Amino acid sequence: MARRMRLTGFTRFLIVMVFLVPIAYIGASYYNGQDGLANFKKLIGLDKSETPASSRETAANPKGIAKLEERITQLNERITELELKNGELESKLESKDQEIVELKSRLMKCK
Repeated sequence: MARRMRLTGFTRFLIVMVFLVPIAYIGASYYNGQDGLANFKKLIGLDKSETPASSRETAANPKGIAKLEERITQLNERITELELKNGELESKLESKDQEIVELKSRLMKCK
């Protein structure tokens, strides 16, 4: 005699959610005028057809590579500018900290 396995309320809830949530997502997508099934496939990663095509276009397109290299150069210049500005702000912060220490010592002498 095999005993029947009993499910807790939480287990039943999880099983219902596994089926209900995807159906609700697909329904909401259709309600919003989108292709719900395609959105769901894209969300879970089953729609692989678009990703390789775009990478092939970039590899075959030298203008795309040139634009990417130009963008990398611009970002590297921006990083350099921000590092310089960061150094300036750190030096200002140190000078202000020293000024605060001096003012505190003057205040203690006045009391």
